[in-house]
Amino acid sequence: LDGKDPRKVFLVCEMEDQGKLLSSNLLFFAPFKDSGLPQPRIESQITPKEGRYQIQLSSTVLARGVYLSVASSEGVFSDNYFNLVPGKKVVVEFQPKGLLDLESLRRDMKIRSLADAF
Repeated sequence: LDGKDPRKVFLVCEMEDQGKLLSSNLLFFAPFKDSGLPQPRIESQITPKEGRYQIQLSSTVLARGVYLSVASSEGVFSDNYFNLVPGKKVVVEFQPKGLLDLESLRRDMKIRSLADAF
């Protein structure tokens, strides 16, 4: 760690084959409860796409255990409970079970991370 505080550092390990990401993992040097990482501010952009929505997420700091929910609608997210690494965007799709307009989704979607629990 070359003298860096182990509570504020993490390692991103990725395995690629011909430019295609095969696996990704994060390594932490201290338990999360002892983490000195700052509170993430997660940005989102929502785009309608053929009866479902694409949600692009990003953060300038690590957001661990990102969890999405929509209070006003049942539906399925293509991914949920994931890490959001700074500088990398994650795109998740939401397929509502009924009708849901874009403004309702923007208003009712909640984005949480493990930092909200501590």
